[in-house]
Amino acid sequence: MPNTDSQVNAAEAQQQNDVSSQLTEISGRGTQFAFGAQRLALDEIIRTSKDALDYALMNITQDYISRIAGAHSVKDIVTAVRDCGHRQLDLLQEDYEHRERTELAVMRSDSG
Repeated sequence: MPNTDSQVNAAEAQQQNDVSSQLTEISGRGTQFAFGAQRLALDEIIRTSKDALDYALMNITQDYISRIAGAHSVKDIVTAVRDCGHRQLDLLQEDYEHRERTELAVMRSDSG
C-alpha cells in the first residue's frame, strides 16, 4: 500500500506541475500578444507620422512652385523662398519633437 500512495501522490504532483507549466506558457503567449499588438500600433503611428510629414512637405513644395511661378520681381522670389523655408523648418522641428515624444513613449512601454 505505501507504494500505491506514493505513486498517486507523485502522479498528482506531476499533473499539478503540468497544469502550472501550461498556465505559465499561456500567460507568456498572452503577454507576447499584447506587446506585439502594442508594437504594431506604435509602428502604425510612426508610419502615419511619416506620411503626414511627406504630405506637408509636398504641399510646401507646391506652394513654393506656385509662388515662384507667380513672382514678378526678385523681391517676390526672395519672399517666397524665405516664407516657404521658414514653413519647412517649422514643420521639420514639429516633426522632430513629435518623433522624440513617440520614442519616449516606446521606451516607456518597453520598460513597463
